[in-house]
Amino acid sequence: MNERHTSTALILVTLALIAASLACGRQTTLTPQIIVATPTTAASAAEVQPTAPEGGEEQPTALPEPTSTSVPGGCADGMHFVADVTVPDGTAFGPHEHFIKTWRIRNSGSCDWAGYYVVFDSGEPMGTLDQPIPDTPAGEELDISIEMTAPGGPGNYTGRWQVRSPDGANLGNLTCIIVVESGEGPPPAGEPTEVPMGEATEEPTSEPTAESTGEPVVPPANLRVSGWGMHSLTFAWDDAGGETGYILMLGNDSVSLSADTTSYMWEDPPCGITVEIVLIARDSGGAEIGRVMLSGIDTPACPAQPQTVTLQSLPAEDGYVRGLDSGASVNLEGDIKVGDGKQNSQQQAFLSFDISAIPQGATIQEATLDLSNYTVDGDPFAALGVLRAYKQLYETLDTGDFVAGFPDGFAEWSGPPGTANVTAQVQRSVNNGVSRFQVRLQFQNKTDNDGAGDRLRFPEGGPALTITHVP
Repeated sequence: MNERHTSTALILVTLALIAASLACGRQTTLTPQIIVATPTTAASAAEVQPTAPEGGEEQPTALPEPTSTSVPGGCADGMHFVADVTVPDGTAFGPHEHFIKTWRIRNSGSCDWAGYYVVFDSGEPMGTLDQPIPDTPAGEELDISIEMTAPGGPGNYTGRWQVRSPDGANLGNLTCIIVVESGEGPPPAGEPTEVPMGEATEEPTSEPTAESTGEPVVPPANLRVSGWGMHSLTFAWDDAGGETGYILMLGNDSVSLSADTTSYMWEDPPCGITVEIVLIARDSGGAEIGRVMLSGIDTPACPAQPQTVTLQSLPAEDGYVRGLDSGASVNLEGDIKVGDGKQNSQQQAFLSFDISAIPQGATIQEATLDLSNYTVDGDPFAALGVLRAYKQLYETLDTGDFVAGFPDGFAEWSGPPGTANVTAQVQRSVNNGVSRFQVRLQFQNKTDNDGAGDRLRFPEGGPALTITHVP
């Protein structure tokens, strides 16, 4: 062999080793949901593989970069596989063993990625169907991790995912190959798996078998929603034949079910989203017998969030009524007064709040009346005693709304007033469908007959009512 041919042979051997190494790392099987995608800065090695010899001389052929597509705006999409960060091809696991598969890829195009995603394409799904990819600038690398579960039967399994643009164009494939052993878990660290380098692994057959049961092989059918709850969905289906178990994929979640199961209640699913449901029947070797799916399934609505509103009293409806044994006059202008005046007559205050925006039937979680915004004339608590508050639907204020006695109220103060809990009172008003919550204030004693004003003054719109309700 001359020197030129010797050099060529060495180059081809080296390229073949590199290609075989990359090919092994490039395809890895697995499944569940994308957990995290982390930008990286590592550069990738070029991928090449030799072609079969022709005419007595091997001609190395570079592996093609994943398809790039033109995008409006002048940039081009592209994805380059860099490395298997975890779970090299041929890694062995025990039945139903959980693991995390991580690929490293590069945005090899000139378009920044926004709204791109990974979607399951073919083979053994072992979990998630599709997940978004974090926004990634052109030229940057990132790690994509998917939580997976090995199938229940021994054998070699392959799953394929694709990186896609927002318009659905395929930028390239990510493949995962694992070996499920009949034991309880993977072999000890460092023990080689029986996957020959450079040879394709055998995917589980899609041809139905029923070796373990002797039953006729029948795929599952008629997957349907059979029950709805406030916090659950129930699915039912016609049982498969010859299956030894099922995998039910619930959006980004999945659950393994035993043979002959024909229903499942999904408790506490993520609320207010639309999901795809996939039921896969498997035989004793873990091969797929058949699948059936439901698309566009809406999970139960999210609970209504509490709303809080603060209402100021209405100056046009607030006021006070003067009198002794009955109302003598009404004042709707200026400050709202409660106490006694220079004429030694009692002044009863009236406050009105518009609650019409709260729907009838709403649940009032909390309602607070705030009377802390006031000024003082004289010494009303020393002269007139206790101040009490009453719920009184007076609608339009007139002298007939004056109350001569001093009945029990929903709140009272022996000193400067602050806040009062009126949750029960507001709930009754809402249940009755009235548009106003109205309050009367009065002191225990009508007057101290000293010819001087002893009273509280509330400015127009000063009193406040804060309500938290659902919905």
